[in-house]
Amino acid sequence: MQGPDDQIMSWIDDHRVSWITSFTKWLMDVGTNYWVLAAVGLGFLGVVVWQRAWRVGVAIVGATAVAGQFSDLLKQHFERPRPAFPDALIQVDGWAMPSSHS
Repeated sequence: MQGPDDQIMSWIDDHRVSWITSFTKWLMDVGTNYWVLAAVGLGFLGVVVWQRAWRVGVAIVGATAVAGQFSDLLKQHFERPRPAFPDALIQVDGWAMPSSHS
């Protein structure tokens, strides 16, 4: 019997579209590129300075840092393994729960 993770992944695998797959792989590569992340950070800083939104900027940076650390702590607490799916486009190490990117 398959769990919900396996059922969802099987459904996604059965409905793949090549151009969407290529686009999402590209998007993942862009989203993990240090130069892109640096540019986004500089853009964020530019908007904060331009709008003089210091409190909001500090709050966003602080909330992001706290959420990342809290997520790591929860991953260590729950230790939920990622579902094994041989047809996955990428293989990721580490615990699955909670999802850090969402």
